Amino acid sequence: MTTTKTYQWLKGDRVGQRVKWLGDIAQDNGLNFLIFTDGSRGNEELIGEYFIEVLDDAGFEEPVTKVQSESRLPQETNPPLKRAEMPAVSANAVTPISSLLNSSKKSKTSVSIGVVVDMPSVDLMRVLSDSYENGEEQVKEYLANSINLEDVRQQIATQLWIQAFSKKKKRNETA
Repeated sequence: MTTTKTYQWLKGDRVGQRVKWLGDIAQDNGLNFLIFTDGSRGNEELIGEYFIEVLDDAGFEEPVTKVQSESRLPQETNPPLKRAEMPAVSANAVTPISSLLNSSKKSKTSVSIGVVVDMPSVDLMRVLSDSYENGEEQVKEYLANSINLEDVRQQIATQLWIQAFSKKKKRNETA
């Protein structure tokens, strides 16, 4: 069974655009690229920096006209790979991995994420804030409620994962 994931671009010409991914990966010059359903692709190492997984894709519809993937991609020497699917495990489930992680020593670390938010215009928020008693509080409350906390949690986890393994690679390269 293939799980479709949605990603949203954070940087570049496609900032704000969302794309669907069915699990196809292509290798090119030693790099793994996610192959999106619209024929575009994204370097797997840039997840979290240039594009992020969006858990709530409500209101997102794929474009009706799809570009043939062969026309946009260079000829590949390796065929696309299918990513092995892992069964979903809830955060509260007790597994050997979660038990070990919960009992391990923790260290504080900071992480930078880019959050893409659908936001009303600044002018409208300013007018509403100035025009109504407690308008500023209501606008702030609206903005806070519009943030998908699950997306933020997923982005933080992805960035921590990327940071942990990029540090490990650097340590291994210097050894």
